[in-house]
Amino acid sequence: MAQKTTPQEKSKPVAESFEKGIEELEKTVHKLEGGELDLESSIKEFEKGLELFKFCQSRLNEIERKVEILLKSNEKGAETEEFKS
Repeated sequence: MAQKTTPQEKSKPVAESFEKGIEELEKTVHKLEGGELDLESSIKEFEKGLELFKFCQSRLNEIERKVEILLKSNEKGAETEEFKS
């Protein structure tokens, strides 16, 4: 039976920082690659990994926007280039 999440759990960030998110994502990937989890546990870990990936991607996008804003407002007139991933 699936556990229900409370509203507090839903609003709680997936990780406390980008670095912690990457660390947790790496642990999750290692668990999945280990092949020792049953199907149900694998699905849960996969879902956790997706949430961590979304969190880290979102943080990277935020930082990219901040850097572009800082460069545009630079008094020296430094120009920005479009970020290509």
